[in-house]
Amino acid sequence: MAAWAGRCQLRLMPDQRYFWMLVVPEVEAAMDWHDLDEYTHARVARLVHHCSAGVKRATGAKKMNVASIGNIVPMLHIHIVARNPGDAAWPDPV
Repeated sequence: MAAWAGRCQLRLMPDQRYFWMLVVPEVEAAMDWHDLDEYTHARVARLVHHCSAGVKRATGAKKMNVASIGNIVPMLHIHIVARNPGDAAWPDPV
């Protein structure tokens, strides 16, 4: 499932183990945070902040994991993962 917030795509990921989503800024050639201009960086950071808080409220998660790893998919994308004790990988990273 995908939606748009400005120039960012929001994707809810179909994973039974964790509730998680991706924020994908639609910025050509952006692979890392520093590839964004300061204005876009601030807008994306604010969106990630609100998405993380919303997912935590909606799921009651004990901890939120937020990361932009991108070793396999090089385009900038930010993972927002709701975590709880006893989930499939707790306490290790997903």
